[in-house]
Amino acid sequence: MSKNITLSCLIQGTSLDKYFKITIDKNSDISDLKETIWNKNKNTFSSIDANSLILWKVRIPISDKEKFKQLNFNESTIEGDLSGTKIDDATDEVKDVFCDSPIGKHIHIIIGQSITENSTTTTHALNQETQSLAQQTGAMYSKEESNERNGRSLFSVNKKLSYAPTTLPSSQIFSLNEKK
Repeated sequence: MSKNITLSCLIQGTSLDKYFKITIDKNSDISDLKETIWNKNKNTFSSIDANSLILWKVRIPISDKEKFKQLNFNESTIEGDLSGTKIDDATDEVKDVFCDSPIGKHIHIIIGQSITENSTTTTHALNQETQSLAQQTGAMYSKEESNERNGRSLFSVNKKLSYAPTTLPSSQIFSLNEKK
């Protein structure tokens, strides 16, 4: 009897052609399974930890294309429409969660990401964007202040013009005429 088990996996929200297989020791626990899945998809999961993955045990024939169209939906869709069971206990052994010989040509695991982790990742990305914008804005203000010191600020030009006399005194008009 084989010591390993091969499971077909699909990341929630991806198309069926993106499914992949993992082989793991049956005596490994779910924490090891998450680590194996994470390592197989390092680029996809680069911003989250392996223990933040949410695993759903499913039994969906790969030939059932309609069911796969539902994978873009939330956890209740996986649980209800796809008859998925959330794998909660990281200490459970793989052999206890999956039978010795999972059915071939089926997806056995749907992988989701923790909502908190998604939020943290999104918040981190937004914070980075905000910092970048703040730096750009700061650079614009620095440039404006520098121009203002040189008397080239639009504000300072407008300020100077607003204080300029609108009419010339008659003595200056005569002096202008005399220069011609």
